[in-house]
Amino acid sequence: MSDPGSVETIFIILSLTLLFLSILLAPIIQNIPLSLSISITAPPQEASYALISFGNGSAILYDINGSVMLSGSEDTVFGNISIIPEGSRLKISGVFTNQSLTTSLTRTLYITNDAVGNITIMTNTSIYVKSYTKGINIIIYNASGDVRGEFKMLRADSSQLFINTSLYMLYLNSTAVNGYAEVDKGSLSIIDSSGNLSVKGSVGEAHIINSSIAYLNILVSEGLLEIYNSTYSSTSIISVESGRASLTYPSPAYYNLDLVMRRDVLNTTNVTFQVLKPTNKYDIWYVSTSLVNIPFANLSQTTVYDDGIFINIRIDFTTAVSGTVFTRIFIKFSP
Repeated sequence: MSDPGSVETIFIILSLTLLFLSILLAPIIQNIPLSLSISITAPPQEASYALISFGNGSAILYDINGSVMLSGSEDTVFGNISIIPEGSRLKISGVFTNQSLTTSLTRTLYITNDAVGNITIMTNTSIYVKSYTKGINIIIYNASGDVRGEFKMLRADSSQLFINTSLYMLYLNSTAVNGYAEVDKGSLSIIDSSGNLSVKGSVGEAHIINSSIAYLNILVSEGLLEIYNSTYSSTSIISVESGRASLTYPSPAYYNLDLVMRRDVLNTTNVTFQVLKPTNKYDIWYVSTSLVNIPFANLSQTTVYDDGIFINIRIDFTTAVSGTVFTRIFIKFSP
């Protein structure tokens, strides 16, 4: 039997009291209207700073809080935005009247919204282009170094793209583009897009998905080439240095593939190139071989065979050779 004054007795009494109060107050608590307060002190920002052009030759540079940092002519503002701290991101929007705006920023540029017209950017940083309007012409020129960054164009219709600096990644989505770019060891993605595009240099991987490219010139170096539900002209040049291409199609359709693959060999008697076999029916119209620093007399035979997974092009030599081997295969796919 517990002592009425013991700690155990007091604990039991308190527990029963709290239980009684919760039963008594339950109907009242249920009728109290609930209120929820959310305070956002620092909403997510697409960029740290914003450069706005008004289409009349004037522009304003805002900081993340909306305060004016610079104002005046486009040339004055654009030429003095080096005051932006290193590592910041700059969003550029508006209709620029100056056709040759230049900068040597080492920050990320976001060119957004109504940035139409011809904008020339001299830069050694990464570029992000986001446009929901037609006719954005971007010319990127770099006289001092490589961009080594990313370039994205989203929903930029009737666009001109001319980049003679080295990008790490080029990404086009829902974009009608005409121009050329250089991608160095990175990736090229063309999704739901159309136009003419010549990519200089070599890319680690290329994905062409749901697109129609009138002219396409790319070189895939030691990576993956994926062509998915896309078409391109017969004058296009698609090269794969690694000797393997992956072609994926959502459904049987008519396609032409004119593929050039390259392989550097060292003291070998044979080399095999592979193209992932699609589900479509196909006919191989021709296969050709080119040799660099290898006597053509050493070429023994070229064999093309289907192993169920790949279309294989095997090239045999009479003796061990060292040099560069190119093979070109033209395949017609049909339903």
